[in-house]
Amino acid sequence: MKYNLKIKFLGFFLLILGTLPSFAQKVTGVVKDAITGDLLFGTTIVEKGTTNGTITDFNGRFEISVNLSSPKVLLVSFLGYSTQEITVSKDKKYVEVKMAEDAVLAEEVVVSASRLNKKLQESPVTVERLGVQGIKETASASFYDGLANLKGVDFTSASLAFKVINTRGFNSTAPVRTLQVIDGMDNQAPALNFSLGNFVGASEIDVERVDIVVGANSATYGPNAFNGVIDIQTKDPFKYPGLNVQVKGATRNLFDGAVRYAKVIDDKFAFKVNLSYLRADDWIANNYAATEESLNEVNLAAGYDAVNEYGDEVRTVASPLFVPSLKGDTARGIPDSTFSVYRNGYKEIDLADYNTRNLKTNASIYYKITPDVTASYFYNFGTGTTVYQGENRISINGIKFQQHKVEVKGENFFVRSYKTLEDAGDSYDIVFTANKLLTDAKPYGQWNNDFLREIRRYSSRTPAPDRRDPDYSSWLDSGINIARIFADNSTFGGYKERYTPGTARFDSAFSAITSNPSFNGGGTRFQDKSSLTHIQGEYNFKLFEKNEALPENFRVGGNYRTYDPQSFGTVFRDTLITDPTRPDSGTYDNIDVFEYGFYVTTDKYFFDERLKLIASARYDFHKNFSPAFSPAASAVIKLSESDNIRLTFNSAIRNPTLLDQYQKYDLGRVLLLGNIDGIDLIPVDDFVNEFIANGTNPDSIEIHVDAIKPEKVKTFEIGYKGIVFSKIYVDASYYKSWYRDFIGNFIGVVNPRDNNNAFPFQVRRVPKNSTGLVTTQGFSVGLNYYFLDNFSLNGNYTFTELTKADKDDPLIPSYNTPRHKYNFGVGGRNIANKYGFNVSYKWVQGFRFEGSPQFTGGIASYGLVDAQVNYKWTAYNTTFKLGVSNLFNNKHFEVYGGPTIERLAYLSLNYEL
Repeated sequence: MKYNLKIKFLGFFLLILGTLPSFAQKVTGVVKDAITGDLLFGTTIVEKGTTNGTITDFNGRFEISVNLSSPKVLLVSFLGYSTQEITVSKDKKYVEVKMAEDAVLAEEVVVSASRLNKKLQESPVTVERLGVQGIKETASASFYDGLANLKGVDFTSASLAFKVINTRGFNSTAPVRTLQVIDGMDNQAPALNFSLGNFVGASEIDVERVDIVVGANSATYGPNAFNGVIDIQTKDPFKYPGLNVQVKGATRNLFDGAVRYAKVIDDKFAFKVNLSYLRADDWIANNYAATEESLNEVNLAAGYDAVNEYGDEVRTVASPLFVPSLKGDTARGIPDSTFSVYRNGYKEIDLADYNTRNLKTNASIYYKITPDVTASYFYNFGTGTTVYQGENRISINGIKFQQHKVEVKGENFFVRSYKTLEDAGDSYDIVFTANKLLTDAKPYGQWNNDFLREIRRYSSRTPAPDRRDPDYSSWLDSGINIARIFADNSTFGGYKERYTPGTARFDSAFSAITSNPSFNGGGTRFQDKSSLTHIQGEYNFKLFEKNEALPENFRVGGNYRTYDPQSFGTVFRDTLITDPTRPDSGTYDNIDVFEYGFYVTTDKYFFDERLKLIASARYDFHKNFSPAFSPAASAVIKLSESDNIRLTFNSAIRNPTLLDQYQKYDLGRVLLLGNIDGIDLIPVDDFVNEFIANGTNPDSIEIHVDAIKPEKVKTFEIGYKGIVFSKIYVDASYYKSWYRDFIGNFIGVVNPRDNNNAFPFQVRRVPKNSTGLVTTQGFSVGLNYYFLDNFSLNGNYTFTELTKADKDDPLIPSYNTPRHKYNFGVGGRNIANKYGFNVSYKWVQGFRFEGSPQFTGGIASYGLVDAQVNYKWTAYNTTFKLGVSNLFNNKHFEVYGGPTIERLAYLSLNYEL
């Protein structure tokens, strides 16, 4: 673009002509918009009265040599802003300049540069950003919740403190297709291979911005950046020194406090520390509707399988074979009575710890080796208690999450290494705990026998009325109730009475089960001391500086990562070795995995910067899989100074997770197994319809499920960013994705002829690659309209759909994504230099959520209104904010089996010095 070329030339010309005195010292700083906090590229900085000057880079930073034998004045100017005069001296060699819009030029530049970021404008992919100002203005209770209002984002609340973000389909409470990084560090839990949202992430007051890069981006971010990347950048203490305190109180007894302190010493050394603490009464999972697998409806004397009641899944059958009085009278046209009886389970509210607590702290130190090169060390620690939903509902109790990072970063390169350590603490499986409580008192088989024995006694003691008599139903219900109570409490044969919630006896049994880490020994507590280690480096050869015919940027990088999962048999098959003939008997099987990759990316302008071409490629290696190649190419066409069209081809790979490879987890009704070696199974439908019903030879219906391999996707995207009707900013895109070897789930049964299998009829669920092509497509559009300097309107709409090419593939796709969703908002800032507000509305169309058998069902459509008003007490650098999430208290579920989400009203105080 001609204007930027002139700016660059001016900056270069001034640098050449500027005479640097022998006493010159480096002055550095950053230039940003005063309202939005956006970093301003191309800002001119000139020493007043001289020709000594420079311009800011893409990160809004600058460096200039000035003779500081006496204080000097710098003139800072940019189109659309008022020129500022900044005084620098020996004691003030780092400055942060906040530019205010020029009142005259603002009328001509309708959508000013302050509200459009050049890097985002020219991005070849869809990027949704929540910056410093947006974080402060969000109407949601936290910045992470505020991401739900961004275009193309699927946001799921598994509990009050555990929130999950997905993009472009395949929404899951275990977001394995979406990568989250904080300051370049993968935020995933090492054993589970996905991030825990912001539960162990960044403190809100330390977040500078969140970029959600939508779509496949393996070439840039590495494997598993499959459907999107959540890139969180925290505040640099050199740019954001000082004290920041935030206190927030809300309904549900919520308290959220955070402190951040950063200091710069001698312009070379800086540090920052963060501490935040949250406590609240969690949302309650209280969906007592019947699951899809329940044969009975709700409120029947025979019971039913409820969504958030566990242990009630197993049923017995009452029929004339066991209870003769249920036999009908064929001559009189009365059919036999056969019905299913479900055992009383335990509600989640009796088993989960809903007292949410979350502590996050981090500290980092920075040292400028040179003005352009900074070395840093970062430490992060998070712990807390909440509820997570995966295959089952899990009580995350006292989890500990640590990260150490060492990094050296310059203008053209970085080298970083980090290690993530995880300890599950006292976390336990809520669903499994319910089953253990029931079977500890009495095995299911014995409960069934006791029930049938008692209902037979009842029918012999109390003769049944005529089947057509209205009293027959009451007679039957009474008998069922008596038999169920007997089966629950009979101690005949040395068994125990049912544990009743709220009693000391229940508490004792519950404590014993949840503190025992041996699943085989009757416990449900997870043991997890897993870790991952990551090393990465990158160098940018700015070839354009050597020859204008060469690319502007040519980045080359690589990374190496190791996983060390240690679950001691509670999650993976790293079980205890008990074979006395083995020298390692008494230890646990070791699982270790490594992967590494190399990448290159380059870009080049053509035709007076009207066309920008970007290309990248990545080659990855994994211990267990074949090498994979991920190319990408993009073109950004500049139609005008404010309008761009982008054409992008992206490809990505997703390595199977550690769970996909090595899991061994017994859910009772189903055994979840990793599939690193392949397995022979009989499909469940064939097992029931052929083997059981017709006696078919099981060998003839057994199939081999191949070992799992990486999933691959190719995506084409076309998009437009620009200004229409002089005032409305538009960002629209369409994409289509083709998935090969899509990873889903296959459910089958081990061949009953296999005598080595202790449980031949127990269902197995294993990961499996699709046999055919799976395609998705989608469209999204976002609109922003700024008016009267202080106000804005925004809205966005997203459409997504899945097409499964091979209808005969038994793969379970688990798309779990609404077809339509939209957001609408209106906001105002700096009204009378004191007031602001924001109101947003989100609507999500209902969809089918496929989780485990217990948690599969429909999510109803819902609409939510969030609102906030704020007041800036300038004299004391304090902002008060009053807000409400879900203003009209639309009680709804966002994940099937998850909690009921209700209204949350809050008041916050934010002090900045």
